[in-house]
Amino acid sequence: MTSASSSSVSNGRQEWVSLEAEVDEATRLCFCGMKARMRTSRTEGNPGRRFFGCPRYSSGQRHLACNFFEWIDPAPAAQGQDALAGMVRKVKILEDKVKMSEDKVKTNADKVNFLEEQVQVQKDQLIKHKAKERQLKAVLLGSWMFFACVFLLLCS
Repeated sequence: MTSASSSSVSNGRQEWVSLEAEVDEATRLCFCGMKARMRTSRTEGNPGRRFFGCPRYSSGQRHLACNFFEWIDPAPAAQGQDALAGMVRKVKILEDKVKMSEDKVKTNADKVNFLEEQVQVQKDQLIKHKAKERQLKAVLLGSWMFFACVFLLLCS
């Protein structure tokens, strides 16, 4: 005997409910009249989902099998699969946005580096101009002093 579970959807939310349904393998007979065997699906569409099938199918007597088939576990909720697909799409969109943001950050970092280089060039030019200004002030002061001395000599 085994138990099964089921899901129901209400208000857009999936809720899992334990059915504790008793599965009696002795009462399951295939179309051949043999006791059906419980198996587990390994397919992509129904992974891990249990079912009953004709015992001849897997015993090397497929040509004698009656193709009896009955699911034990309920089908996965289609809405759950749709919700998962929607979440996968949202993750993809978010990953794309993150990639775009990373690209913008890199572009902005390159711009910041360029502007920092320009600021440094401007600072270097300012230092040179201030040194030139000091030289010109010294020359101007010297020329005024020379002019004052010449004027005083000529006036006396």
